[in-house]
Amino acid sequence: MRRFIVAVLAAAILAGGGFGLWQFRQQLHQAANASRAGGGPPAGLAVPVLAEPVSVERIAEEVTAIGTLRANESVALRPEVAGRVAEIAFAEGSVVTAGTVLVRLDDQIPRAELAQAEAELALAQATARRAQELYARGAGSAAARDQA
Repeated sequence: MRRFIVAVLAAAILAGGGFGLWQFRQQLHQAANASRAGGGPPAGLAVPVLAEPVSVERIAEEVTAIGTLRANESVALRPEVAGRVAEIAFAEGSVVTAGTVLVRLDDQIPRAELAQAEAELALAQATARRAQELYARGAGSAAARDQA
């Protein structure tokens, strides 16, 4: 029984393949006859083509890409003193010359420290003057004068 089923299946496959081959050859034969008779391609098999005359034109050389750009020349800016940046006096990518001010630091804290140092100097000078006067009158010691 099993051999019979295998034989029937094989015969059906061969018959289907033969029928498909016959159909294909018929279509080719009909297409060849229609082409000879009508002078054009057979109906249903035409491929639309868009034709354009040849012309010389400029093309834009443009590349779209994703990536990272790095300058071949760069400068690392570091201040000689620490401080908060108050102003950036240049535009990124601009050309600068030697001596151009690029960044201004906030000078409030250094100015306050300078004023404090000047006040301490004035106080120390006044103390030294007073100690010298007291020593000259004999009211102060030489050690107090030297310490002031």
